Amino acid sequence: MNMGHANRWAAGALVLLLLLAAALRLESQRFDYGHPDEVISIKVAEQVAASGSLDTNWELADLPELFRKPQYNFSAYLLSGAAVLQLKEWSGDANGSTSLHWLRAWSALLGVATVGLTYLAGRQLFGAATGWCAALLVCFFPLLYQDSLYARPETFVSALTLACVSLLAPQRPPFRGGSLAAAFIAGVLIATKFSMVLLLPLLVLSPGLTGTRSLVSWDPPPARPWVNAWNQGKWLLLAVLLGFLAGAPHAIANAGAYLEGIQFLRRQYGTGHWPHGLVDADVVDRLAHAAGYFHATAGWLLPLAIAGALVAARRRQLRALFVFMVALATVVQFSVYPTFFERNLSHVIPLFMIFAAYGLVSLCSAVARRPLIRHGLTAVLLLMVMLPALQTTLTLRFDELPGEPAQRLAALRTSVERRFALPSLRVRWTEHEEDVREAMGHRCDGPMLVELLSAEDARSARLRQLLAERDGLREVARHSSMFSHVPPSTLHVYFTPTTVFLHRPPGAEACRQMAGGLVTAESVGDVLPLVQTTAESAWTPGGAALVTHDAHGSRDFHGSWSGSDALKGRLRMTVSVEGSRFLVLPYITGPRVHRQTIRISDAVTSKVILDSRPPFAPTWRFPFMRLPPGTRSVLIEAMDNGDGWGEWHAIGRPRALKAD
Repeated sequence: MNMGHANRWAAGALVLLLLLAAALRLESQRFDYGHPDEVISIKVAEQVAASGSLDTNWELADLPELFRKPQYNFSAYLLSGAAVLQLKEWSGDANGSTSLHWLRAWSALLGVATVGLTYLAGRQLFGAATGWCAALLVCFFPLLYQDSLYARPETFVSALTLACVSLLAPQRPPFRGGSLAAAFIAGVLIATKFSMVLLLPLLVLSPGLTGTRSLVSWDPPPARPWVNAWNQGKWLLLAVLLGFLAGAPHAIANAGAYLEGIQFLRRQYGTGHWPHGLVDADVVDRLAHAAGYFHATAGWLLPLAIAGALVAARRRQLRALFVFMVALATVVQFSVYPTFFERNLSHVIPLFMIFAAYGLVSLCSAVARRPLIRHGLTAVLLLMVMLPALQTTLTLRFDELPGEPAQRLAALRTSVERRFALPSLRVRWTEHEEDVREAMGHRCDGPMLVELLSAEDARSARLRQLLAERDGLREVARHSSMFSHVPPSTLHVYFTPTTVFLHRPPGAEACRQMAGGLVTAESVGDVLPLVQTTAESAWTPGGAALVTHDAHGSRDFHGSWSGSDALKGRLRMTVSVEGSRFLVLPYITGPRVHRQTIRISDAVTSKVILDSRPPFAPTWRFPFMRLPPGTRSVLIEAMDNGDGWGEWHAIGRPRALKAD
């Protein structure tokens, strides 16, 4: 075959793929969808473009209170967004497009660049066939397509990561100073997201700037390897610093704000953010959760990438294998956090697709020797392995984005409301029973129709069980998400989630007769007689963080914070309840409750009345429980078994119920 002719065909196919990627991404942006973080990109970029200061501190922008904090997260991306908005102003924009439209288009174009750079990096590592197959996989990978829809930094980071790898992958850089350019890009990446420091080991692949070899090589080491490493390393570190300064020029001068932004993210990922991730699970379960997400959305592409890495190891392609290990370390790092945001892995997905393509191409080369048969087999197998990812992407584009699931949900809502002659009460994402009760106005009688969002995980199932047992709310209808087979992710939260309709029939005192409920402070009666209190050192009077009194103005409560989140211990209170049918136990918690426990039992018979973890309560809550007939006194045990940040709770004096 004429190689020049073949290369022209390959180049033409790549151009067509890039045009297809551009059409898919840009055309999708005509639909009505949203992301809660897009306001950050818009407002900060507008502030920078208007002021010309290059200061990307979120505190300076007109952001909602939730985001208007001193921090420099996304800085380099926000500067690029400001440049896009400046271009919008210079162009006159006769169509009157908004900043959101321009920034989303910027993400889409960066998504197209990611496809092209995947081809380039794949070709540098394993050849043109691998590069082309990897580019096709990236074009239709659901997460990367989803990234292209939003005014967020994911496509920016993905494109720069691939540019960095493309400069470092060859044994010899494509131009002199290519290693310095890669280091500069790494600095820009860190200025965008601090977590990009995980990519710094890639700089070990840099060929020597003074004639030395790469630090990673199967060849014998040079005579003085550490001297050579320092000779090239000092210039690489300088380039990283310059890249960081270019991406976040005001961050060093405002180091406190920059570090506060890092702490903000650390708290977010370290304390859990349901339904994203597994708050209480161990490392193995969290890794399985992440693997389950990618398997559900993309089939066997990631296992195929591991197979490609094994082929590289067998063929002693150490440079390529090192790239894979850095990408794998990033996946593990972000998968073991209590909070799992799949978008944090977007920038390494193209690298995995390169190895998946390499594994596929290697298999076909081993099976079929003739070029025509080999190419045909590669095309068939490529289509087979990418089918789950393609199906997820096309479902998102042709079903979810046009709003068809939302229309079906609206029709079901109308039908259920007519059936029970009640308006449905829509409850935001929650895993806590008291949030549902608060949305119901703490009503404990009469009919009720509740519309509850479900992540289809253990926490959602447990919440529905509690609402059925304690509040008489039972499932009467359900609308399943198009992505109900996927573990909880942004596909659920930012699009049409699985929605469950719960109904409570008419009947006075419905939830009171079943167990108890949550009441308002106005429904709480007098304090019950306290027989005895025994408190370990962690539990002190008034020992709650930033809480000076309870909802009734009393300082007579015990808390386990007592000056430090690290304190642990038990509080025991014996209370006389003779003549009372109900017990109200005021409580408040810190941000984390998974190692807090409240146990209530009959002080005489030791029969357990309640033994559970208190639901998260940032303000004083007043749960009441029905006491078994004949109960004369109860033993209340509050246990703090957590020594981490935000792990504490406080108990007020037990009280009667006014209606009792």
